[in-house]
Amino acid sequence: MSFSWKETLDRNLPVLLLGGVVISAIVFYLFAFVIPNHPSRPRNVPKSATLVLVGFSHYWQECRFDEIQRQDRCRIYGGKGDILRDDVFLDLDTKKPVKRDELEIVQGGGADSVHLKNSKTLVPQANFDAIRKQMRPEPSSNN
Repeated sequence: MSFSWKETLDRNLPVLLLGGVVISAIVFYLFAFVIPNHPSRPRNVPKSATLVLVGFSHYWQECRFDEIQRQDRCRIYGGKGDILRDDVFLDLDTKKPVKRDELEIVQGGGADSVHLKNSKTLVPQANFDAIRKQMRPEPSSNN
């Protein structure tokens, strides 16, 4: 019995092609979806800031409670570390600050809002009414 590379290659070609397609698809997925959504922290973003993924974008958010002025101050950085917001933030529902122990940021916010673990949403005081109207539109009356 003789061994032939041509026969072996012809017999295994469909498996080799399928393997190449699968490997190419995995590499594409990693470069298109995984790597862009796990960015490194820019130098000017503090370690206490939380990475928030929003679609294909990302932000870094950091909030602290100012004991002296009794208010929540949040800073939102863009993906490259530019400061997008640095303002007093208020609870979307109560228009009041939240307590220090409630300031645990989770996924879901963006450039204009910070979502907290306790399901509260903070928005900047400067644009509070406009953002609240956008996020919680008034029900229309069809009378």
